[in-house]
Amino acid sequence: MGEHLSELHIEHGARVSAFALRHAHNYFIMGKRCAENGTLAESRRHLLHCLRHDPNYLPALRMLATLEYTLGDLPAARKTLTLTLARTTPDPELLFLAGNIALSDHNPREAADAFHHAELLGGTSVELYFNMGLAHLVLGEGEPAARAVQNVLAQNPLHHRAWDALGCARRLMKDYDGALDAFKRTLQLEPAFHETRDHLAQLLMELNHPDMAREVLEVALANDPQRRSSRHLLGMAHAASANYPEAVACWETNIAQGDATPEAYLLLANAYLHLDDPAQAMLTLETLLTLFPAHLPGHLQLALLYLEHGKRVQGWEHIEQACALDPNNPMLAHVLKAVTPRTHTLRPSRDA
Repeated sequence: MGEHLSELHIEHGARVSAFALRHAHNYFIMGKRCAENGTLAESRRHLLHCLRHDPNYLPALRMLATLEYTLGDLPAARKTLTLTLARTTPDPELLFLAGNIALSDHNPREAADAFHHAELLGGTSVELYFNMGLAHLVLGEGEPAARAVQNVLAQNPLHHRAWDALGCARRLMKDYDGALDAFKRTLQLEPAFHETRDHLAQLLMELNHPDMAREVLEVALANDPQRRSSRHLLGMAHAASANYPEAVACWETNIAQGDATPEAYLLLANAYLHLDDPAQAMLTLETLLTLFPAHLPGHLQLALLYLEHGKRVQGWEHIEQACALDPNNPMLAHVLKAVTPRTHTLRPSRDA
């Protein structure tokens, strides 16, 4: 990404000459104009030059932190924001940025804390409350998520993504009627928002209506045939209806198109077992572990299949690999308890 603020060795309270201040201001103006014109890399370069002349130029620090976040350079954005907060009192705008950085960096608790701090300091924007709701959804916290997105809807009742988030929050709260209403409202406002169809299908499967879920997902795929998340869920809906050939077709299509996730391989292997094809199930799990050698559930499931079909050496090799990955894993303890009485040995020889 080029230069970083960490290279500038900024010292808080450093004295700056009038000449340096003048140059800093000029570079800041150029950086601001480049940002307004969409030339973000050039804007960043000018802001770094500004801060070389005046390391405490707060408008440049604030703008640079936001710019680095926009460019996806989260470590640099976090570093710049930390320097900014060391030089000024936190305000809703800075705390909103802190929350966004944390949320993008897969730290939803830190994000939620920053968003709530921003609210305490007077932040009330739609964006603040919506991202606050997202952070609580990632944490699995339905009630605070619902409160946050309801604040969004109080300001903008037509915010379809907020209605979708409210449906997800109500599902977490086991308010299934409320969740259904929110998802339906989302699709009334924006019929092409297929993410809601995924969420609605998950709710319908949770309520034991896989056929209804299938209908919802087929609409999403009819409008967007490349939508892998909907096809993945469609496979789950078919499996829930014991339609395993169609489930296999969904997951194999996704894998062929590049959606080679561990979950897809595990579900595919289970579908092959339901189709009484253990050889294909073992081949699927072997492929999973070739791609994801540290996937402990895959090792355990393949170990059990090997042991069931007389491949004791291979089975115990995968159990040993699972032990090496996480010897205290509860799933591993459960498997060991289940297989040891049946095999009557802790480890067969390679000649067995």
